[in-house]
Amino acid sequence: MVSFKYNGISALTLSEKITTPSFCMTKDGTTLYVPLFNGDAGEVISFDGYEYTLGTFKIDNLRMAISRIIGKKVVKVCCSTYTTWYITDSGDLYGCGEDTFSQQGSGRENVLTRENVLTFTKRASNVKEVSCSNYKTWYITDSGDLYGCGTTFLEPTFTKRASNVKVVACTEDTIWYIDNNNNLYGCGSNEYGQQGSGGTSNVSTFTKRASNVKEVVCSEDTTWYIDNNNNLYGCGKGSYGQQGSGDTENVLTFTKRASNVKEVVCSEDTTWYIDNNNNLYGCGKGSYGGQQGSGDTENVLTFTKRASNVKEVVCSEDTTWYIDNNNNLYGCGSGFSGQQGSGGTSSVLTFTKRASNVKEVFCSENTTWYIDNNNNLYGCGLGSYGQQGSGNTSYYVLTFTKRASNVKEVSCSQYTTWYINNNNKLYGCGWGFYGQQGSGNTSDVLTFTEKGNRD
Repeated sequence: MVSFKYNGISALTLSEKITTPSFCMTKDGTTLYVPLFNGDAGEVISFDGYEYTLGTFKIDNLRMAISRIIGKKVVKVCCSTYTTWYITDSGDLYGCGEDTFSQQGSGRENVLTRENVLTFTKRASNVKEVSCSNYKTWYITDSGDLYGCGTTFLEPTFTKRASNVKVVACTEDTIWYIDNNNNLYGCGSNEYGQQGSGGTSNVSTFTKRASNVKEVVCSEDTTWYIDNNNNLYGCGKGSYGQQGSGDTENVLTFTKRASNVKEVVCSEDTTWYIDNNNNLYGCGKGSYGGQQGSGDTENVLTFTKRASNVKEVVCSEDTTWYIDNNNNLYGCGSGFSGQQGSGGTSSVLTFTKRASNVKEVFCSENTTWYIDNNNNLYGCGLGSYGQQGSGNTSYYVLTFTKRASNVKEVSCSQYTTWYINNNNKLYGCGWGFYGQQGSGNTSDVLTFTEKGNRD
């Protein structure tokens, strides 16, 4: 309780002021007028889970205005290693972190005057989707306009690049979108044929590559899409067999690889899909820890069935995870940082059960997180920057450990972790060197801390 005083005499407590009309009144639903007490204007006080800032003294009736700090509801979060972005329920886009390459859209044109952004700063309104990599950021407005900033176009502010857009995906050097007519457009790096253009010259403008498309995913060097007939097409780098072509050649045009496909995910060197019969197929690199789940560390050159009864799959460069229809979580691949949750740091060569009652799973190269059906959040893996939210910088967390409750969404990079809870509040922890924790400084954050929901 906050007690109010005037000339040293205690007045009613804040709770009584809020509930007693004769001693307080509301202005626009956010301002309370209460008797004076011993506090300074601008001071923030807490009551019943909310924060209020003290206003000015009104001499005529000895009252002080107390304005509630309105919390914004966060509905989406997206992070790279160097930047963090979120969207509120009103469609406002906020970002923080590195701005050396104009990825914050801050408007600073001269590289010598660019500074990293240490607090979440509003960059756009009427936003429904955001996608980010370390050096660029893209968002889609409610009306379907696509805006981008960062290294690709060297734009210091968000600039409109397309209309009628419903989905966007980006890496450091490639950008793809699907429009509302289900056409697929891409631009960017093409060293390995990942633009599907038939050659290897970079593509500087968005160019149509396919029709009848419902989903697109990309890594730095490969691109995949599923059409509305559930066919899977891919192009790009093939050096580890990740094109599923039976060899290690790069593929310069989009080529059909499978039918009856429901979902596809990829890392730079591996590709996985689930078919409509809930079977899981994978191909590509297996030489770093057995991430193909094949029982060895051989690369796999054709799509090979690895599991049945699968409803979700995610992968990083070195690990693969899936949830089955009984809500069991299975993983394989590198355990170097403890990211297999096995209790050690050995590689896991076959898919091994790690948890039950799992609703969703997320992974970076060296961390793994899952939400269970009770909305609890569990994590394991690298913790050297505080990204495990454990309160310290223990290098490895070797078993899945509960870190939060009431969680509905997670976004993670190698060194940062973010979640939104069911009250639409945003929490983050981990590396803060570029200001990507939004904490106003460059310190690492060792426990999950509420961020980004204040005006």
